[in-house]
Amino acid sequence: MSVTCLPSAVAWNVIGCRVVRRTVEVSGHPVLGPHTNGVLIIDETGDRKRGRGIVLAAQQYIGKLGHTANGVVSVTSHWADGMLHTPLGVRPHRPAARLPKGKADPAFAAKPELAWELIDEARAAGVPFRAVVADCVYGENPKLEGRLRAARIRYVLALRPSHGTWQAVDAEARIAAADAWTRIALSGRLDPALAAEAISLGVSGGALKLSRIADGLRHAAAEPVAAAGVAQACVSAAAALLAARPAGLHLLLEVTAQASATSGVPELPGGITGLAATKSGSRLAEAARRLALMKP
Repeated sequence: MSVTCLPSAVAWNVIGCRVVRRTVEVSGHPVLGPHTNGVLIIDETGDRKRGRGIVLAAQQYIGKLGHTANGVVSVTSHWADGMLHTPLGVRPHRPAARLPKGKADPAFAAKPELAWELIDEARAAGVPFRAVVADCVYGENPKLEGRLRAARIRYVLALRPSHGTWQAVDAEARIAAADAWTRIALSGRLDPALAAEAISLGVSGGALKLSRIADGLRHAAAEPVAAAGVAQACVSAAAALLAARPAGLHLLLEVTAQASATSGVPELPGGITGLAATKSGSRLAEAARRLALMKP
């Protein structure tokens, strides 16, 4: 009697139970059991459906058809090592078009969100794997990639050829980039936050040189329409790069000072004011002190 009543008295996670059960079934097998040389594959599957009676059905891309059609799509997880394959979990994707508030609806979850649930579920179930593998739907999602990085999970995620990535460039390309910085700043279209992030990521990844960036922005620093944006972008980028201390970092603070003479000194990040308070004789510390002295 107690066994009969158990399903109605306990909140069951049916999908989670499938993963645990499937893992337990094969984990002890000397040949079929998952091992650390396998990978966790995130994929999706879809099927065409007629009509709109099924709540999950909507016009969406169906992989097996190769085009958009009315159907249902689910995100799935699988363990594989090149010879063996074990299906693990599944999450149905609820299209935004079928929800009252669209993508703002609490019930909506993008495919990368469902992918992370499956990854977390596999880890909780003790499924061993050396990396997560997925296509560009997941590879171009920065939130999912950030979660994998934060969890120290190795991954191989695809990118479309049109998707931009940081890479090493030659001298001519760096010169062209410096000219582009000048044009954007002079037009007044420089977004300080985005520019600071681009400088920090570009320099950290080896795609940009601080000397070229400084040269490009220095030409716009004295112009009233550009000065405030240049000053804020340079000081924010300098603060973000303080820990790494790349060569030429003092140049960003020098450009900040030049622009500040026209627009006023922006709020200085704690790292910059802390550096200015030191007794270091480095060019970076001296540039920070000169900038701090400009504050009223």
